[in-house]
Amino acid sequence: MKLVIEIEMMNIKEIRSLFSSMVKERLYKFRKIYFKKNRKNLNSDLYLSRNAAAEFLKISKTTLWRLDKNQNLPAQRLNGRVYYFMSDLSVFQTKKMKVSTKLFRDT
Repeated sequence: MKLVIEIEMMNIKEIRSLFSSMVKERLYKFRKIYFKKNRKNLNSDLYLSRNAAAEFLKISKTTLWRLDKNQNLPAQRLNGRVYYFMSDLSVFQTKKMKVSTKLFRDT
């Protein structure tokens, strides 16, 4: 049975709160399915927004988008938003550091 909500009688704050809780619930379900598929512990990974991921990697949002587009860094999409798992960002950062140190050793 689906819950029917009449938003005509709600004010803006109530609508925002409702949608916020609905998005959080969908993200939780998405993470649960993702971790079940990949056999990871549900509490072991955090997801970051595009801005937070770019800040974590110390790159621009454009570079982050390019990495996603070229499939160098996996991104998860949900309801038109892009999220990056911290574990994926850490693996990418480690690979990036190995490549950069190798370049310095070769010169």
